[in-house]
Amino acid sequence: MFHTNIRTRLTFSFATLIILLLSISALSYIQLTKQSNTTNKLINQDTKQLLTANQININAHASALSLLLILTEEERDERIKLYKIMDAQNLLLDQNIEDIVAMNTQTEQHSIEQLISTRAQYKKSFIGTIELVEFDQEMALEAFEDTSRDLDLLLVQVDEFLVTAKENLNIKLAQNEKQTDSSLTMVLLISSASLIIGILLSIFTSKSITAPLKGSVLISHELAQGKLTKRELVPFHDELGEMSHAIKTTSNNLHSL
Repeated sequence: MFHTNIRTRLTFSFATLIILLLSISALSYIQLTKQSNTTNKLINQDTKQLLTANQININAHASALSLLLILTEEERDERIKLYKIMDAQNLLLDQNIEDIVAMNTQTEQHSIEQLISTRAQYKKSFIGTIELVEFDQEMALEAFEDTSRDLDLLLVQVDEFLVTAKENLNIKLAQNEKQTDSSLTMVLLISSASLIIGILLSIFTSKSITAPLKGSVLISHELAQGKLTKRELVPFHDELGEMSHAIKTTSNNLHSL
């Protein structure tokens, strides 16, 4: 860098500082955006799971209520209408279960398996009660008690799944927060390193300019005081070196007179 002119040195210094600043800004933006997207994804997943669980609760109760109405309805035509409504509610319930399974992660696998098993047991009891409706109302009512118990177990299982999912979400959020802290620490370290580099670069550049300038000023003062000593000429590579060379040449020429 000593072999370049002053303009090149200053341009290099400013360009280096600008590149460092842009690099820090880009790194900070990328890291913070990544952490923000991860947090939003986790929160959206938690919200979707909660809404789906609520839909399971609603549709399960609705289908159970439809079954109870079928048990108490004497008119076959009315029961057929209720069957259609109940079938639609059960389809929605199955879809809700599939949706919540689709959100499954390995950390929630056990809860998912229990939920599917409890749903299968409830569905079996439900169908068993329906099969008795057209043949024996009293037995159907007795079977409905088992269906209600299995429904309660299903809803409890859904609640337990939500608790497990919430715990896993909190773990993921804590990990994401830790990664955010690590990213901020890394940005601070890089910023500090860039600041040190900038300071050293500024000192280096200023010294490369002021050192030869001080030498030229010293020679000028000696010339003004009449000290015409012979001086060694050194190669120059920039404007200040050229000026110093010219002053020394003048001093040597005067010394030769």
